[in-house]
Amino acid sequence: MKVLGDVSANHTGATHDWFQKAQADPECDERGFYFWQDDGYLGWLGVKSLPKLNYESQCCGIGSSRTVTASCAGGSPVPTGWTCG
Repeated sequence: MKVLGDVSANHTGATHDWFQKAQADPECDERGFYFWQDDGYLGWLGVKSLPKLNYESQCCGIGSSRTVTASCAGGSPVPTGWTCG
């Protein structure tokens, strides 16, 4: 018997509790878990139902409004103008 696991470590679903809290309350800690811009959030591979996790949220500070210009985990670029928190 072989077992294959499928772990999603770079995004959550749009219905995940963290994301639901982040959308509802811009001041909550969970907001820093994702990338936000005035017109929305960054989806994994552009898929809006898969909000991309912000692995740099701890270094930026939860709720920070600093612009992220580095690359996120996995080396994929973060667009200029996106903020953490």
